[in-house]
Amino acid sequence: LGTHPSAMPGRTLREGFDFVAQGEGPATVVGVLEVLRDGPNFGDVSGLHYRGFLGSKLGGGMIDCVTQPAPNIADLDAELPGQAWELLDMTRYLAHNWHLWTGDPVGGYASVQTSLGCPFKCSFCCINAPFTAGGARPQLRKWSPDNVALQINELVEKHGITNIKIPDEMFVLDPQHVRDICNRLLGLRLGDRLNMWAYARVDTVKDDSLLELMRRAGFRWLGVGVESGSKHVRDGVEKGRFGNEQIADAIGRVRNHGICVGANYIFGLPDDTRESCAETLALACELNTEWANFYCAMAYPGSALHRQ
Repeated sequence: LGTHPSAMPGRTLREGFDFVAQGEGPATVVGVLEVLRDGPNFGDVSGLHYRGFLGSKLGGGMIDCVTQPAPNIADLDAELPGQAWELLDMTRYLAHNWHLWTGDPVGGYASVQTSLGCPFKCSFCCINAPFTAGGARPQLRKWSPDNVALQINELVEKHGITNIKIPDEMFVLDPQHVRDICNRLLGLRLGDRLNMWAYARVDTVKDDSLLELMRRAGFRWLGVGVESGSKHVRDGVEKGRFGNEQIADAIGRVRNHGICVGANYIFGLPDDTRESCAETLALACELNTEWANFYCAMAYPGSALHRQ
């Protein structure tokens, strides 16, 4: 279950697994569990790759079986309304590393998803592999702001958790959705208690009023993908059409609103040279963000880079 199996289901199955879910997964997992409980009719479970047995008349042996693709979940609020926090000992989940620089160490830690998928096509990214398995186009589906705010409120009020990660591949994308979530958190009087972080792009943090609202609502960190100091290298992986001046301006705008930045950089992209890698390091030193992640380019299954 996940991006790698969705991108390479047949190979994953042959590498030693009994079942591989291709697609989002929840409905496929439930279907497999129901068949295991009630009867062996795996062919009716959508989005499933599994090992089937050939009868003796055909010579016996095992074959790879594939069912029809599983449709993406249409109504996230209805079908995936929230996390089953009550099944976990939430006291065992702790905030860590740089996230704690702005938060309460005893405030626990949790992750709340507000959307699935991403409309962008960065060639090094594999995030859309599960969401396009049935031929669907890349898109962003969202939980409602009311749902998100109530989940966060439950974490704070029932579990005392104030350090929260928004793991969406692209949280700061739909300004109205972000505003609605922030306003609901402020309506619940949670802004001063929260220490949240989320992902954004250089070209999605242009609105000062939105950044000011996010800061009041409890967002203390944004992870921003800079990737490379070379525009030529960035263009080669379809990472936005912006230059280094726009990057510096965006990072400065975020920090001016009291939000820390964790910048992400990649070395070894297809057009990289020793000189462009040096440009990336120089840009990272110039921006001098509160935190920086330096990655080696990886050709993840499901990404255009892997196919290339």
